[in-house]
Amino acid sequence: MEVLCVLSVSMSFTMSAQADINDFTNGQVSGKSVYIQYDYQMMLDSIDVLNSIQAFSVDTVLLQSDGSYEVQFSNGTTASITLGCTDPSYTEYDASANTDDGSCFTPVAAECTVPATDLTCYQVAYLVTAEDEDGGISGAVVDLYVDLPQDGDVLLAVSQSMLSVTPASVSFFQSTYGAGWEPVNFGTGFDNSALRQLDSFVTIGGFDVSATPEQVHNSGMVTGLDPNFGDNFTAAPGAGAGWYNANTNNVFGLSQDLTNVGLTGVHGVFIGRFTTLGSELSLEGSTFVVAWNQGSGTDSNAQTVTVCAEVP
Repeated sequence: MEVLCVLSVSMSFTMSAQADINDFTNGQVSGKSVYIQYDYQMMLDSIDVLNSIQAFSVDTVLLQSDGSYEVQFSNGTTASITLGCTDPSYTEYDASANTDDGSCFTPVAAECTVPATDLTCYQVAYLVTAEDEDGGISGAVVDLYVDLPQDGDVLLAVSQSMLSVTPASVSFFQSTYGAGWEPVNFGTGFDNSALRQLDSFVTIGGFDVSATPEQVHNSGMVTGLDPNFGDNFTAAPGAGAGWYNANTNNVFGLSQDLTNVGLTGVHGVFIGRFTTLGSELSLEGSTFVVAWNQGSGTDSNAQTVTVCAEVP
């Protein structure tokens, strides 16, 4: 078996597909070939190498207690190989690793910038596979939660929406069992997992947030749409669109602990789900104006909110 290592100017190694270091018996191997490639003139044990490839043999590869490998070459030199994610743009990044082992999976979320004068609306994004009347479908989901200033705040309305959607050409999915952008689940005979988990809708609270919300029977059913929204079956909310609690006798918009939906330490209100039958969707940078109070008979407040993808 041949072991191929490429040494760059930074002295880091890349193991080739020709060998897997985990194949080494008892963490040790002898008599294999290693090729050290130099891109610029360097000194290594008094040997000048200029844009050339020199071959040495590996005397020993030893597994160290910290999980790295020490490679001992026939010319008396040694090198340390530490496997891990070497790309700092991924959350799995290991600063001690000098050899990428394919463990980079989760990109680091870009820092979200919310103007100091705005409230934050968090997007919680994930992928769902569900059953529609025609079979299994998969899609990307973005749930939006407004972080209100105080416990006990009650959201009344969302208005003046300006959506910033990525990808720009996305089509929002709505289940054939639903009823447009107003949240509706008619129950038996008109209920499936696509409606519960993948349907696009807007709401002013009214959903169980003890886990990822599902559009079950009677969830959010007092949500009304303002004239700027377009009709209930429009492809997407119009510029400046809004929605509101159509029955002010209830407190569906009451701020709640959102820890169980992935927003630790946030108290806020679920305001909508946007989905597409694809693998990518983001509403980061979208803006709305929200109105809220502290319950019946209290003064109302209004403030702009900006959608942020960074989860606290």
